Amino acid sequence: MLLLRGELLRRYPNSVIYAVPAVRDGQQLTLSPDANAEIHPVFRGTLKPDVTFLGFPMHPGDATGDPGMFFVIQEQPTEPRFGLDEAKFGHDLPALTGWDQLSWGHLVHSAEELKALSYVSIATGPGKEFDHVAWGKNAAHQARITIQRPVRVAIHASQLIPKG
Repeated sequence: MLLLRGELLRRYPNSVIYAVPAVRDGQQLTLSPDANAEIHPVFRGTLKPDVTFLGFPMHPGDATGDPGMFFVIQEQPTEPRFGLDEAKFGHDLPALTGWDQLSWGHLVHSAEELKALSYVSIATGPGKEFDHVAWGKNAAHQARITIQRPVRVAIHASQLIPKG
């Protein structure tokens, strides 16, 4: 049984939660690359106000053993989100070498400018082109530039289940 408490699943109710066997890669544990190895919960429920529980068909010792299992929480890949990365300014702002690095800091110079911003003009954008996708060319290009990849977090069961 995996118990999750908090706002995460209320904010992202369609999150996908599953377990994946861990594999050793040298000294590190990583997720098994075998897509057929994913273990999905056999039941799921909620308790008010903010608890979600999921039942997995495994023994806790198998989950925490060596190499054990990872529990994965990921955004639904079929629900695209659009936007820019969190703003970085000054020396923390990396050079723009592809659209995946685009942040609000590439469009404004300070937090004050960002707060005052009500829209982004295509004329004042970065004016760049990467992989044949150009800023301000058309709506399809802007969608490709601003689409955000789904986020996935994997936590090893040994960090969630107490020993003994």
